[in-house]
Amino acid sequence: ELAPAVAGLLDDEAGRARTGARCRELAEARRGATARALNHIREANDGALVLPPRFNPLSPLWRAGVAVDRALSHLRLDLPGRPVVSVGNLAMGGTGKTPFVIWLCQRLAARGLKPAVLTRGYKRESSEAVTTLLPGESAPVAVTGEEPQLILRSGSAALAIGADRQAARWALEQRFHADVYVLDDGFQHWRMRRDLDIVLIDALDPFRGGVFPRGRLREPFSALCRAGAIVITRAEPGRRYGALVEEIRSHSPATPIFFASVQASIPELPPDAAIGAFCGLGQPESFRRTLSSLGIEPILFEQFPDHHRYSAADLEPLAARAGVLLTTEKDLLNIDPALAHRCRIAAVPARIEVDDEARLIELVMGCLAPAQQ
Repeated sequence: ELAPAVAGLLDDEAGRARTGARCRELAEARRGATARALNHIREANDGALVLPPRFNPLSPLWRAGVAVDRALSHLRLDLPGRPVVSVGNLAMGGTGKTPFVIWLCQRLAARGLKPAVLTRGYKRESSEAVTTLLPGESAPVAVTGEEPQLILRSGSAALAIGADRQAARWALEQRFHADVYVLDDGFQHWRMRRDLDIVLIDALDPFRGGVFPRGRLREPFSALCRAGAIVITRAEPGRRYGALVEEIRSHSPATPIFFASVQASIPELPPDAAIGAFCGLGQPESFRRTLSSLGIEPILFEQFPDHHRYSAADLEPLAARAGVLLTTEKDLLNIDPALAHRCRIAAVPARIEVDDEARLIELVMGCLAPAQQ
């Protein structure tokens, strides 16, 4: 019966059109099952929260040490003459502080202010105890460290780099009259008075396994009672993270909560090249998700320790397997330019966007006004 039916359709253009239209209608009615399933999964995930294990017998010792450090630091409390905004977190890295600091300094500069960033310059190789740099000046990555280098290249703020951030601030004041200091990684920096504490929480892994030493939190979520603003970073647009917000609210009922997402763009790539990827971040999953959001599915994805300095032995085996290697702007700073060229490495440009950014900036400006009077 099949052959005559096919022969009839071949001779009947109107019949073919009717049959095709009915088939298309039937197929369209059943499309989207995967998307609907994913939406249900997201809703369930937003309403649930994987809490860290309660068994953490050594954490009381760590927390006691933090309390003692805080008390001793307050005996030497520094009271800057200019307003200070801290950008920090509960976790030991990996929440997107540097992109947020850049975002904040750019917004403050757009308001006509002159921001300066106080940062320790983790793993920098300078023999100088303090390095100060003004907007438009340059210095090698070895002198600044890779995260301050990204801030410097944004051109929106002066920098004071040093393990002793009080000494760094004094050194910068000899060269630059800042309107506001942005204290990088400052939530546990007890020695400096702040006018506002902005605390970042990573949406991908907010609890990091609990408080140190079992997990990677410096302080428990109860410390959020000290926060003046909370930003949930690496949030997916449209998601509200209800369970996480509820957990935050149980410790800090009235603190404003904001959401920040990563916006990336695809660098120029050779046509039809096999793409590999690697990174050395505190939260490597964030880079994997960034690539996925751009429609990039690399044939390999290698993870290295945070702040890793790359060698030929690290990268040449990866380059042998892929036509081009993608990494982050931060990681590219830790690669010798000749090695990056030889291994065909490109960085993925990324920035952050903050929901309701006008309200957050107004909150910051409101804290600066009393301090400037």
